[in-house]
Amino acid sequence: MHLCVLFMMTNLNRTVLLSVLVGVLIAQHTSARPSVHAQGTTPIECDACKVVAAEIWKAGKDLSNKTKLHDVIKVLEQECTTKFNSSGADREICDLLVDGLVQLLPFAYKQFNVIAWDSANLCAVANLCTVECCNGPTPTTPEQVHISLTRDPSEMAVMWTTLNTTATHSVKYGLSASNLNNSNTDGTTSTYTHFSWVGHFHTVKMTGLLPGTQYFYSVGDESGGWSKVFSFRTLYSDAGSDAHPLRVASIGDMGYAGNSDATVARLGALVDAEALDVVVHNGDISYADGEYSHWDVFMRKVEPIAARVPYQVTPGNHELWFNFSAYKHRFYMSDEGEHDNYFYGVYVGEAGSGVHFVGMSTESWWDLAHMDDKQVAWIQNELATVSKTKTPRWRIAYGHRPLYCSTHSGNDIPGGNAVLRKAVENVLMNNHVDVVLQAHVHDYERTLPVYNGVAERTNYSAPRAPVYVVNGAAGNRENNGFPPGGNESYWPADFNRTSLVSYGVFSITPARIQWTQYVSSDNSVQDTFTITKPV
Repeated sequence: MHLCVLFMMTNLNRTVLLSVLVGVLIAQHTSARPSVHAQGTTPIECDACKVVAAEIWKAGKDLSNKTKLHDVIKVLEQECTTKFNSSGADREICDLLVDGLVQLLPFAYKQFNVIAWDSANLCAVANLCTVECCNGPTPTTPEQVHISLTRDPSEMAVMWTTLNTTATHSVKYGLSASNLNNSNTDGTTSTYTHFSWVGHFHTVKMTGLLPGTQYFYSVGDESGGWSKVFSFRTLYSDAGSDAHPLRVASIGDMGYAGNSDATVARLGALVDAEALDVVVHNGDISYADGEYSHWDVFMRKVEPIAARVPYQVTPGNHELWFNFSAYKHRFYMSDEGEHDNYFYGVYVGEAGSGVHFVGMSTESWWDLAHMDDKQVAWIQNELATVSKTKTPRWRIAYGHRPLYCSTHSGNDIPGGNAVLRKAVENVLMNNHVDVVLQAHVHDYERTLPVYNGVAERTNYSAPRAPVYVVNGAAGNRENNGFPPGGNESYWPADFNRTSLVSYGVFSITPARIQWTQYVSSDNSVQDTFTITKPV
């Protein structure tokens, strides 16, 4: 694709395309000297690339001062001489990398700086350095363990990652940590090799589970080794009742880096206290953005949460790399792959008093809001069918980009809001969805019950339209820099609407959904509201 096309696209897609161009250009330069690659990529090549990439990062900062490319090349060539003057082959590799990388420097630095890549990731893009998923004691030690709900309440899916594949993809589980007397060896595995990432994903189900029961489990393989023992509690058969309220954490736009540390710690404490049943993370899950090691960092970071309570996800725009490949491979939602985990449904609790969750995708590979007719028809059918068969008390939908938000600028805002409203708002309204969880905008806010841009009522008592919650405030490297605003009639005037790093927890019983938004740093209450229905 011609370079000028990059600047007709969104920032994130320009960066995706640019990264591919970097790899192609470097490959062209290095492949011109077959003697260099006669034995394949070597650690020396990787080390040389990292040196050059780091210098290019520094040089990129100087481009703002209109440094000429010729001068940049001279500096980098001198660096090659200094670092590798003892070896002709190493020096040759270094010079080739300079020739390849520097050609895209004016475009690359600005775009890659936006997504906060480490300079060494250029070498992974160029296929000169591998990125190993895992840091366990052996290549088959499981890590990044996480569980999720299926359509069947007597099942729990579990996923994990290893560096090398294993003969089986198995789980052992039971009612005590010392007696894992049930097992399933009929799991599956998959992988990808984007930007030189190396590793394998595994998925298997625990079946025949009793409701409201604590189970212990370990994943892995008899010859490859097993993970440590984790535990979780299945949902009660009457989850969402007065006896067993359903407690759900809501987070969005929570990444691998330090800005999410406080949120992760708060959620971990809730899991430790058995005060949480499900986590919904509706998009922008790791902020890896093509640096695939950051996916691994994130999945290790949330393992103490996600290995013990179901971690339900939908895709966000920061997952779009390689057509959302990491998202598709790393998670297993209740559609069981039929829709690539993009949209799915889960019913929790008893018929007539339970909760119907519907995950939605608001994303496209071109980084704009989109819902195709196939998905919208599926959502309509899912809501209508479950209403007939289960008669849910509450219906909760969640996706990444908002139909309603008060911020009037940003990535595809407000244009994307209008696209999504046109596509799916009538379906959500006509099928009596109660709450729509959204993210993408890095703040927390809630609407009054609203339809077609008009508040249906000015309170939350027995609303006839959905309440839309934006909760993209859980902490990421882009920060929460734009406080919400807007004065439309459907925004309550009296609540604390801020861009503080925060997370939500809501409790569901037949009569109410009680929401509390907590500031992650000190766990103070930022906002609370209650939606009620007559019993």
